[in-house]
Amino acid sequence: MTNYTNLDYLIDFTDNDPDLIKQGISTYMSRSPELLDKLVTSVKTQDWKGIHDSAHSLYTSTQIVGLSCLAKPIKEVESQAREEKGMPEVSEKVDYINKIMLQSYEELAESLKRYE
Repeated sequence: MTNYTNLDYLIDFTDNDPDLIKQGISTYMSRSPELLDKLVTSVKTQDWKGIHDSAHSLYTSTQIVGLSCLAKPIKEVESQAREEKGMPEVSEKVDYINKIMLQSYEELAESLKRYE
């Protein structure tokens, strides 16, 4: 299984403080599912503003937990939503983002155990 998350940034940002690392992971795991759900729903309803806003919010969250593989597709989705074009491509990218983020929850749940 591929590991998508990399906590190096979070570890560095928090000066390796276990409580802050745990808080960063927990915040991502509690807030990002709602944003991801909104992104997926917005694609289904072809709500360009919802797609843009969700992608914009997800970008920072995913980078904090080291999901660098999502930086480019999220930024592309955000850009395409701003221009309101390319729904088939946006939909494919959102499927990819969804898959990786769902995997990240499993990885980060394991990571949280190390900080308890």
